[in-house]
Amino acid sequence: MNAPKTADFYPYLWKKNKGIFFRGVSDRGGTGFGKMGTGTYVTWDKDMAKTFAEISSMSHKGKPLIKKYKLPENIKLLDWQGSEAWAIRKKLTQHPEENPDDPVFAKALTYFAQKKGYEGFISDDVADGIVVFDPSKMKELKK
Repeated sequence: MNAPKTADFYPYLWKKNKGIFFRGVSDRGGTGFGKMGTGTYVTWDKDMAKTFAEISSMSHKGKPLIKKYKLPENIKLLDWQGSEAWAIRKKLTQHPEENPDDPVFAKALTYFAQKKGYEGFISDDVADGIVVFDPSKMKELKK
C-alpha cells in the first residue's frame, strides 16, 4: 500500500487562506448531508459557508453561524474526484457518480479512506469542500 498523499490543490488552498477554513451551521446544528463521509465539513469560501448557515438555520429554526477553523498544513486529504476515491465509491455502489444520502454509505466511505491512511476528503467543488473525519485534527478559532 502506498503512503497517503494529500490532494495536490490542498497546499495551495491552505497557503491562500493561511490555514483558515469556514463552516456554516445554525446554533442548533449543521446541514447533515454527509456526501463525502462522516466528520466535520468546512469550505475555503466564506460566502459558501454563509449559504450553508442559512440552510441550516431554516431547517433547524435557529440562528445562522459561520465558524472558523484552522486545519493542519500536513493533513492527509483524499481527492474526492481522484481515482483512489472513485475506486472506494465504486466498491460501495453500482453508481459511484451518485452520492446517496445514507449514513451507512457515509460511514463506509470514511472507513475505507481511513483504512488507506487518509484523514478526510477534499473536493474541487467549493460546495462539497473538505470533510475531516476526526474533529480533533482541526482547531476552532473564536472570533
